[in-house]
Amino acid sequence: MPDPHSDLDAQLRAAESRVYDAYALSTRELRVRVPSLDCGVRVVEVEGDDTRPPVVLLHGISSVSALAIPLMPGFGGRRVLAIDFPGHGLSDPFRFPKGAGVADALSAVVSAVVEELADAPVDLVAHSLGGQTALTYVLANPGAVNRLVLLGAPGAGFEGVHPVAAMRAFAIPGFGRFVLSLPTSLEACARNGEAMLGAGTLQGYPHEIEEVGWLASRRPGFAPSLASCFRGLLSLGGVRPGVAVTKDRLATITIPTLMIWGERDVFLTPAVGRESIAAIPGSQLIVVPDAGHAPWLNDLPGASAAVSSFLGGAPA
Repeated sequence: MPDPHSDLDAQLRAAESRVYDAYALSTRELRVRVPSLDCGVRVVEVEGDDTRPPVVLLHGISSVSALAIPLMPGFGGRRVLAIDFPGHGLSDPFRFPKGAGVADALSAVVSAVVEELADAPVDLVAHSLGGQTALTYVLANPGAVNRLVLLGAPGAGFEGVHPVAAMRAFAIPGFGRFVLSLPTSLEACARNGEAMLGAGTLQGYPHEIEEVGWLASRRPGFAPSLASCFRGLLSLGGVRPGVAVTKDRLATITIPTLMIWGERDVFLTPAVGRESIAAIPGSQLIVVPDAGHAPWLNDLPGASAAVSSFLGGAPA
């Protein structure tokens, strides 16, 4: 029997391919099994210099790797492994555990991908929940990462994060899955994205970036997976206890770390998160004025230059 969702997946792949083509990037699609989670994840490999460790790209909650494609030319021609987290993109659905278990589960995804497709140590570039995952992975796997780039507030990984009301509502059992399952238009999806990233953030970029995110949200595994992810991280009152990485643990991160952060990040501004930022020894912070949660899109030339210089350094 034909898969009723195959056409949707084909549309997603086609839209995503057009974004990669717009930035002259060649790709192939891979799949990796994560034994500890009993699920499979999809990885897009971007061709590049395979004489150096690859850059592993981690996207945010309810997001897709396509959002970071414009930044990839700033990775210095490196090979890139862009992971679709479980329940996101074209990966298998997954029911996330509660609390710190969410980042632990996603860290296991990174471990499986690195083990199968790369030789550690690698470089990590991570946005939002991907940043929270990256911090967890670095702490659990000393020596597995050369350099770390955090784009925007790292999800709920720093103390002081205030999730928006909609995200807290998605954490309500039953309600979140119901709302996330409701049909929505591409235009409505784009408006919701702007509420998170900042008005006009995607203006001037390929419209397919928004299309990829919208198509991913229509896949049947998205709503239950995402609802469980929100429920695992949040409650109506905010971030669940034990989810944020304490400053004492951040202080044990010794690898070079670059943070590119929007001045007006809706989840946590760099001004409020300054103690967590300062806790990572020797970390570098670039604040993008008037930018939101995807600051590289607000200043692509500046972000690309900073990331290219940072990743071009010798391994730690």
